[in-house]
Amino acid sequence: MKNTKQGNYRGDTYTTKKSADQIFDHAFKKMLTLSSKAVTNMINGLFGTDHNPSTTTITYHWTEHQADGTLKTTLADSILILNDKYAYHMEAQITEDNEIVFRVFSYGYGYADVNKEIHTTEFDNKPVYTLHFPEPRIIYLGDVSSSVPDELQLKLDFQNNSPYIYSVPTVKLAQLSAQELNDRKMIILIPFHLLKLRKLMNRKNGPDKTTINSLKNLVETDILQSIEINQQLGNITPSDAHQLISLTKKLYTYLYDAYTETEEVWNMIDQSLELESDALILKMEAMENTIKDMDEKMADKLAEIADKDAEIADKNAEIADKDAEIERLKAELAKHQNS
Repeated sequence: MKNTKQGNYRGDTYTTKKSADQIFDHAFKKMLTLSSKAVTNMINGLFGTDHNPSTTTITYHWTEHQADGTLKTTLADSILILNDKYAYHMEAQITEDNEIVFRVFSYGYGYADVNKEIHTTEFDNKPVYTLHFPEPRIIYLGDVSSSVPDELQLKLDFQNNSPYIYSVPTVKLAQLSAQELNDRKMIILIPFHLLKLRKLMNRKNGPDKTTINSLKNLVETDILQSIEINQQLGNITPSDAHQLISLTKKLYTYLYDAYTETEEVWNMIDQSLELESDALILKMEAMENTIKDMDEKMADKLAEIADKDAEIADKNAEIADKDAEIERLKAELAKHQNS
């Protein structure tokens, strides 16, 4: 039975149409602002790079596109700069868009123009500008058709000069298994796997039992277990895991909350989030206790040092008294020798 509510309410979560139109954009941007370790791992998996997740620094260059209320336009344009040098451009896309390559080029050029470099030629000392375009990827978050190519191309015709082919690889997230995301350490994108079953869930007569079971398995095995495993492996932090489960809950609420058949799945996500919250609280309490113990030990050490300093001060005073006594005796001896 399908719920006919205009807004989706469950517990303390209420999703209006306006906020629902923005939820994927917000979720994608939130994922890109997780820990530098998690984001660096994702970039390495997405672009085939080998940046060190433990030491890499990340800065952000954001651009937003006009939404049309249908989630058919580009949701988020994000350029991330790693170690103040390497720029990566990611376009999040829900559905197919034949003009996306133009926008990728346009925003890439905008970034290159802002960060252009000027140098002079070796022979005649003339100024030459260099435009550094970020390396692009289009990420299709939803289930798109097989007709979407693995690479989009834009031919740039410079008239008298040779034409240049601007190529943008595409990543069809729904076609990547959870295991592949795990192997490539792209786990921060796993909540979007909820979109895999969107078409089946939205059938006219509603989802059948097989689809509901597939959804349950998707959430329990592919998403929640993958998040837990990646946390254990150190690919993401405990805070990352908590936020990914929270984002999964928000996306799930928007996509499937209207179906009463999915109550069990929603409760499973909620329970996982509560368990993760409890684990974080326990870790925070453990850290607080550790810090308290360290503070107490430090206070004891400082008190011990203060006692040592006082003892040294007493010794120094005693030495000073003895030095003064020696000087007095020397003076008295000299007086007797001269008399």
